[in-house]
Amino acid sequence: MRITDGNLFEGMRFILPEHRHLMEERQAEEKRRRPPELSEDAWAEMAYLLQEAAVQHQPVRLILFAPEQEEIVEGTPQWEEERLLIHTPDGQKISVQLQRLLRVEQMGSIHLE
Repeated sequence: MRITDGNLFEGMRFILPEHRHLMEERQAEEKRRRPPELSEDAWAEMAYLLQEAAVQHQPVRLILFAPEQEEIVEGTPQWEEERLLIHTPDGQKISVQLQRLLRVEQMGSIHLE
């Protein structure tokens, strides 16, 4: 809008650099993805699938929350004390943070060497 378009004060408005920085941070925080709230039934179903897969040494696919996009981890679950470890087909052990867990899917068998 030009000053001559009728709103004299609109053209004269300015923002201090430190205020602009705060505004940009706030807008970025508002756009950031937040993890969904899962029901107790969803947690119970995921716990059951993980426990069964760990006992039977069956592979699973875990969908994990991340701020940009979901992450997928595939492998055989193992419980060590209160931690969930996933043994991937390439021999890695990945520790999974349970609060990031969105979904658990059963998979066909993967042969680990």
